[in-house]
Amino acid sequence: MSTATMLYHWEDERIAGEHALAERIEQAFTEIEAVIEDVDAIAWDSCHKIYVSMNPEQTALLDEYGYAPYLIRPVDVETGQLLTILRSWYEDSCGLRFISGCAGDPLDTEWITFIPQVFIEAA
Repeated sequence: MSTATMLYHWEDERIAGEHALAERIEQAFTEIEAVIEDVDAIAWDSCHKIYVSMNPEQTALLDEYGYAPYLIRPVDVETGQLLTILRSWYEDSCGLRFISGCAGDPLDTEWITFIPQVFIEAA
């Protein structure tokens, strides 16, 4: 089946074609770039869950959950590298991949969906 006939579901949005999906992903990375200087850490489960932690409380929770091998704080790398690392993790993740931001109190987390899990359907 041609990729031109593929429909991708991005939350409530339907995207037709692989090229349009790639453009939407780039738009999401632009949104992440706009907040990257304010993040406390980024984290990855080495499979598909990628988080952008917006405060130390959320970072501590991710550390507690065992993300430590892939938990990077801005003090660990140059700020520009955070976005490069996020892109790399996204590319290396399985098909269930997503990037979500987490802020607020861990007992009442505020979620920001940067890149949701994208589902594919044949047109």
